[in-house]
Amino acid sequence: MKQAGKTLLWAVTGFGVATIVFGFSKNFALSLLMLATLGGLDNISVVIRSTLLLTQTPNEMRGRVASVNGIFISVSNEMGSFESGFVAALFGPIFAVVSGGISLALDAKGAVKDARVALGAVAPAVLLVAAAAKAIIGT
Repeated sequence: MKQAGKTLLWAVTGFGVATIVFGFSKNFALSLLMLATLGGLDNISVVIRSTLLLTQTPNEMRGRVASVNGIFISVSNEMGSFESGFVAALFGPIFAVVSGGISLALDAKGAVKDARVALGAVAPAVLLVAAAAKAIIGT
């Protein structure tokens, strides 16, 4: 596939945006559309990563690499579920969905001293949004 990297980046970015829209949505039809979009964009990401794994791994290592890949995918799904449930229990489901790509560092007074906003934070390619992070710092 030509431009697999760009396609993967757009799929991951779209996944992050659709997740945020879903998190804030109060409209059932929009929420359903965002979930369908998430599924489609996730499929694009999976197909590209799987294709690269099969085409770029030497034949004699393919089974081992596929096994390690499967373990990491399974563990990341379970860890993500735990993290999402933990954050939802503390702050509510909307915050849990939307905040998945936001990381903050606070100073002693509780003000934000550093921020990292990422779209597709659990995907293989993360898109950092520096302007959004800059806007959060100091709040």
